[in-house]
Amino acid sequence: TLAKQLHEALPSSHILHSDMPDGEAFQQWTQFLSKDTGCLITTKIGAWLATASDLVLLHEPEQDDHKQDESTPRYDARRVLLWCAEHSLTEVQSYGLTPPLHSEKEAPALEAPLVHIHHPQGRSKIRMLQADSVQALLDHSGSRIIVHSISGSLSRLICRDCNWQAACPACTSGLGADHGQALCRVCRKRSTMPDHCPVCGGVDLSKSLPGIDRLQTEWQTQFPDSPVEWRTLTAETLEAPLPTGCLVVVTDAAWISVGEDIRKRERQCIALRRLIDRVSNVQGTLILQCQETFASLLSDWLTVDGMKRFVQDTCEERHTFEYPPSKRVVKMIFHGEEATAEEARYKIDQALRTHYAWDIHWRGPMPIQHQNVTRGKRMIVHAVFPPGTPEQTLIEAFTPYAKEATIDLDPIAFLR
Repeated sequence: TLAKQLHEALPSSHILHSDMPDGEAFQQWTQFLSKDTGCLITTKIGAWLATASDLVLLHEPEQDDHKQDESTPRYDARRVLLWCAEHSLTEVQSYGLTPPLHSEKEAPALEAPLVHIHHPQGRSKIRMLQADSVQALLDHSGSRIIVHSISGSLSRLICRDCNWQAACPACTSGLGADHGQALCRVCRKRSTMPDHCPVCGGVDLSKSLPGIDRLQTEWQTQFPDSPVEWRTLTAETLEAPLPTGCLVVVTDAAWISVGEDIRKRERQCIALRRLIDRVSNVQGTLILQCQETFASLLSDWLTVDGMKRFVQDTCEERHTFEYPPSKRVVKMIFHGEEATAEEARYKIDQALRTHYAWDIHWRGPMPIQHQNVTRGKRMIVHAVFPPGTPEQTLIEAFTPYAKEATIDLDPIAFLR
């Protein structure tokens, strides 16, 4: 989405991404290469053209978008670019509002938005919106935008009588409701809506948070003369251009980024700083509804000193739980049951200890949660090494086991 926006903003540029037809992709990158001076806007697939470029600008280097799916790692565009830069094949510069942990750059201060905190007396006629937020929307004369993370009509299908929750038949994750169908929030599979609870027979399965469709209906019923644009967290809507002077209300600032691993706070920080900057650039107003505990984090993330404290706390947390950069972690994904993975882990451990004098310990096997049942069971194992363990030595040590497991030498999602 961002690549398309940049391409539109630079009419003379070329664009390349993996969703393009092969013929169009071939035309775009060959036209770029044929020019003495040109600009190519690309997603991570463009990293393979780095050797043909004089300069590569890497956007938000700490974003997970630069690497493929955590369960089947294949390549990391950042590592491809780093290799090209180390071998003097191109110059690489990175930019963004939130430098990565290993960088010595300071995160810039941002102009503070208007923040609302949830409180018991703050309810309005519209669920998920505080009374002050509703009044601000009604008083605003320009464009009004509400960002809500839950698509469809209900976040989950939960029985109001006995708390039974509908599960996805494909990956066992919880089902939500979207346009009259049951929708899995993890694998995106759609299925028929259950008409009653199989445990108690209840027919009210709405004991969950409302989705954006239901909130939109409530708003139109209560305030038909005050139109509002609704946006979810999909890139197509959240990253769409903001009108000048707009008012943006986020129903819960803590939901602005997904993920439950050790990097959850980092993702929230990156996403919120980016949104704050975008609203500021169009002279807009931003209301971030949040719990009081999260509001204190937000205030820190807006300042230079606060970001220094955030980086320090994050590094200390990673040190406590032995994750990069305090340790070197190698992630291995095995197909089969826990006993199979445990047996393979033991064999690899014995071989490594025989040939290398490493201080190594293991975590796992741990099951991959909510994966599609058709893929078969898979287990994750972490091998933990000292931070200075040479990359080439790790490559040599783990290459003999590449047929037994998917091996990732630089994982970005640590607890899966």
